[in-house]
Amino acid sequence: MTPVFKLSADAPIETGASDLLGRAGFAMSCAEAIANWQDDASLVVAIWGDWGSGKSSLKNLIVEKLRDLEEDRRPTIVQFNPWQTSRCEPTLERLLWRNRESSRTADRQGRQGNS
Repeated sequence: MTPVFKLSADAPIETGASDLLGRAGFAMSCAEAIANWQDDASLVVAIWGDWGSGKSSLKNLIVEKLRDLEEDRRPTIVQFNPWQTSRCEPTLERLLWRNRESSRTADRQGRQGNS
């Protein structure tokens, strides 16, 4: 008899529908904490863990929960992955460009919602 192996790609899950480890509750708690941020200072969130421990999957679940919030509670989300920045392109420049693009998208969505 040939052994049956189940292989999996080393890719993060994208939505809660793929969450087999039950992290949705924790992701929702994180999303609520972020949405309830009241300070005028910006909020930066970092997820720390070993390679392959599920950081990107957790981030995707949190972002999904934030996007599911009512519009008046939904923060502007700027996702930035420095690993996707080329060596020729300064990381800070790429981060600032990504922040500008996210702000423009949020502004356009806000204007459409007020029409």
